[in-house]
Amino acid sequence: MRGLLPPFVGADATTQDRSPYPATMAEVVTQLGTTPQRRQLLRNLIAYRALLASDGYQSGIQFIDGSFVENVEGAANRSPSDIDVFSILSAPRSMPLT
Repeated sequence: MRGLLPPFVGADATTQDRSPYPATMAEVVTQLGTTPQRRQLLRNLIAYRALLASDGYQSGIQFIDGSFVENVEGAANRSPSDIDVFSILSAPRSMPLT
């Protein structure tokens, strides 16, 4: 199938050295906020997370991906232009589920 990742074929697909890699926001900032452009993208991500929290979203998980988590500066001689984020959130208690 085109556009889908193939299944893992190998020794053990559950080792801790495989993605996703759990990290705190502080760890993400420390490890990936290495340039002014990256730090601005991280400020935007933190503002987005604050907006979610202000709307009552207090529990969930976010996956960060794309060129932001790669060495795009070395590989493509450019800065990342965005952060790809996929969020799975628990609805706030005040939000009616319809």
